[in-house]
Amino acid sequence: MIDKKLHLLALVFFVHSCSFVSFSDAIPLFKSAILEPPKVVITKEEFEARSFSFIIAQFEDGPGAIMTLSNVAENGVLEWVSADNQLIYTRNGKVISTYGLLHDFQYLNWSGSSWETEEQYPLKRLVSLKNPDAVVEHDVFLESLPAENIYVQFEEIAITSLLKETVKIELLNWQAENYYWLDEKGLVKKTIQTLNPKMTPLTIEFFYIWK
Repeated sequence: MIDKKLHLLALVFFVHSCSFVSFSDAIPLFKSAILEPPKVVITKEEFEARSFSFIIAQFEDGPGAIMTLSNVAENGVLEWVSADNQLIYTRNGKVISTYGLLHDFQYLNWSGSSWETEEQYPLKRLVSLKNPDAVVEHDVFLESLPAENIYVQFEEIAITSLLKETVKIELLNWQAENYYWLDEKGLVKKTIQTLNPKMTPLTIEFFYIWK
């Protein structure tokens, strides 16, 4: 589904023809040879024909997927499931856990409280990473940015708040910036998040159906 595809045959050929090029040096060459994956597009008619809320999730370097809302927990955590049973869990638009991805991750000390209040930051969160397995600490910072309306698929969304979340893992000397676009109801309509240092940014578009 949205896992990164490795072109093994091309890799074998490349290694044989360029034996003195290291694997780390070869990665940019492979990326430049891969075409941009197609984006998932949904029409207004397709949206109106659906009975359940859903998201469109797409990694920067991979194909996207439509994932359907399958459960709403008492603490507000939403479970989204793909056609091949991969899972993404969100709360207030923030991904807090995944299952079935190439590099899963999970917050271990997620309190279930809202994260949009800047007064709560900076803070620390404990995170479990998979493939390779590790438990690391996130240093998390939050700031508000000027908000502008955005288009999510077929619809222009009135955005009242744009949040930028900076996440750092000092142990790995790694940092990422996540973005959340909230509408007038306080719902996240779009987000770009980097979940795992081994993965490219994930864009999620939210489609809520109230029936």
